[in-house]
Amino acid sequence: RHREANLDRGTGAPEGLSVTLRTDDLASSLILGGSLGLLEKSNSAPIVPAEVSNLSNIDVQMWKVSQDEVAKLVANGDGAESKALGRAADFSENEKLKYARNVAKVHPLKLEKVLGAGVQTGVVLVNVNSNELEYKPRDGFEPLVQVSDLAAHIKVGRKSSLVWVTRLSNGQPVGDANISVYDSEGTKTWSGKTNAEGFAD
Repeated sequence: RHREANLDRGTGAPEGLSVTLRTDDLASSLILGGSLGLLEKSNSAPIVPAEVSNLSNIDVQMWKVSQDEVAKLVANGDGAESKALGRAADFSENEKLKYARNVAKVHPLKLEKVLGAGVQTGVVLVNVNSNELEYKPRDGFEPLVQVSDLAAHIKVGRKSSLVWVTRLSNGQPVGDANISVYDSEGTKTWSGKTNAEGFAD
């Protein structure tokens, strides 16, 4: 970037002083937000937005994660989710970027690449990194993302607990929804289904 200015050195100066100012490029950056994400199901293919600046490529890996694996990852909680998962990614690629320099852009990470075309719900572990980043997490950026139209409202008590499942799209209760409860070690301790009013206890 260049800036030019004429500076008058005082009254009677025969001519101005021409100065060219140069600013550095923006540092290369990649921003994905938090480690857990919830995307509401819609008619569009689900994406995770990633803000990128001055990157020509990013390495992307994705895992389609089962319910039991979600419990394992949440219980792990040390920030190395892909290592805790213990298996190869279901999808990986080096994605080329062609955005203008020094302009932050939101780049879509398309979850259909691992969920499948037309599939609009599921849980995906995403790992994104770039060798062009000066500062980056050792294991890359790893959000665990759920795409769903369901919300679970939970009341926990000493002797009993209650789960109420509703739809994000319209707030209506969901009957016959599968419910599973896991302990802090990721072990399933209870499972059941909601009644017609969306409750399970």
